Amino acid sequence: MKGVRRILWLLAGVAICVCLSPPAVSASDQPKPRAERPTYTLGEKWIRDDGAYELIRIEGDRYIFSAGPGKEIHLSKDLGLAKTKDEEFDPPLPLVWPLEVGKWARSDVKVGSELMRCIWSVDAYEDLRVPAGTFKAFRIAFTLHGGSNFMHSMAVIKAWYAPEARQLVKMESSGRVPIIGSLRVSFQVVAVDRPRPAPLGIALIQPKDQSRLSSDHITLTGTATGGKGVVRVTVTLNGQEVARQEETGPPKNEVLLNVPLQLQEGKNVLLVTAVDPDGTTQQVARTLYYDKPTPPLAVATPSRLLPAPMAPAPPVVISPPPPAFQLTLTTPADQVRVEQESIALAGVVSGGKGVSRVTVTLNGVEVSRQDERTPQSGLPVNLLLTLRDGPNTLVVTATEADGKIHQEVRTVHYEKRAPLTVAFRYPEDKARVAEETSVVTAMVTSSKGVAKVSVTQNGVEIHQQTERTPQKSLVVTAPVTLREGPNAIVVSASEPDGTTSQDVRTVFFNKPKPAVAVVPPPPPPPN
Repeated sequence: MKGVRRILWLLAGVAICVCLSPPAVSASDQPKPRAERPTYTLGEKWIRDDGAYELIRIEGDRYIFSAGPGKEIHLSKDLGLAKTKDEEFDPPLPLVWPLEVGKWARSDVKVGSELMRCIWSVDAYEDLRVPAGTFKAFRIAFTLHGGSNFMHSMAVIKAWYAPEARQLVKMESSGRVPIIGSLRVSFQVVAVDRPRPAPLGIALIQPKDQSRLSSDHITLTGTATGGKGVVRVTVTLNGQEVARQEETGPPKNEVLLNVPLQLQEGKNVLLVTAVDPDGTTQQVARTLYYDKPTPPLAVATPSRLLPAPMAPAPPVVISPPPPAFQLTLTTPADQVRVEQESIALAGVVSGGKGVSRVTVTLNGVEVSRQDERTPQSGLPVNLLLTLRDGPNTLVVTATEADGKIHQEVRTVHYEKRAPLTVAFRYPEDKARVAEETSVVTAMVTSSKGVAKVSVTQNGVEIHQQTERTPQKSLVVTAPVTLREGPNAIVVSASEPDGTTSQDVRTVFFNKPKPAVAVVPPPPPPPN
């Protein structure tokens, strides 16, 4: 009996442990991916394998994209198909935003002159590879039923929307629609020609770097800008924060700077740091000198009375002053331009009342700190730093034993060397196509800048562009009409100094053969 009770107690304990255990987090508890509806402006392009479609008009609730005469696509502002070269949908295919996996709805739509029942659904959020790259995309299905009671025919259109590209990156169709025949709406994106958000930047109007000022009161003016927005801007003067502006609502793309400052006599280091929503920092430094005006000399008035005799003064013992505090950086030099990602920082801090702390920041982020419990007469500063592309702001801050702060600033420009490269994105080499019209897409890059690009087809130039300001990266697109058989397509690019590079593709156009009508055999003679 005691054994049975012991087993029951053990079972009860197990049950209690199971009940008290925290529930496992299932995949359904994780936040679902979603995408908000994009908006477009005139001039935006969808570079597809069947042409480069540019947004040329916005009419009411419709976007009209064109790739040339006779090649227009109409989309609703919800990105529902309204009209293609071969089909018209009235009303446009439905789509409800934001997109989330599992959403679906049903409505009626007229395709040509045929009334059809459309069931649309967001079926998956998946990786999709197209010539433009690999994207995370929502897979959307439009299933069209037609005929009597919507049961006699069916067509399916699948579309993939990539939030990163802000567009439909692929579409394919299958099935037939009565009266119209085969439903033909298929494409994939071969390049994304959309400018990236403007990088985070700081532009200071006043004061100018290395200014020598006769007043200790000045005003900092300028702007902090960023395509993703600016969430925080801080201003420090000689290591002390004197202003901070944080955005509590949606980040602004531009923040105006207007900060009064009071300088100390001699050297002053001013730092402005901006942060975007991703945590990326940008920093700009100014070194300023305040020369305190010399007071006028007082003129002594001669006295008519003779001074009274004074007792001899005791000898004064004068202690030698402590050595002046020095923060010296031997490398890197200010405003130096380098082509390697890593750079050495070397210097020494010494003198004054002793060194208690030395910190190093790069682009507003602390990368090194030395704290000394007992102030040292001198400390070396040796560090290997990893730069990012473009200007880098390096700040070394040293603190004396009495709390006085000294700073040195260096701006280092890292320009990664990249040779002139032409890389085809579309079409693939040796591709065989059945469509006469297509598009050529290539990416051209160079650290020296791309000055000119041309595209030739079978030795004849079909596209040329010249850049007044050479760009380090260019997306080249050109429509092409293929001739039957092989087509040699060459993209050539040149740098400002005349250096050239090119890439070649051979594409075969196989003209579709006309359908041959099959004549049915004559009926057998009557018996």
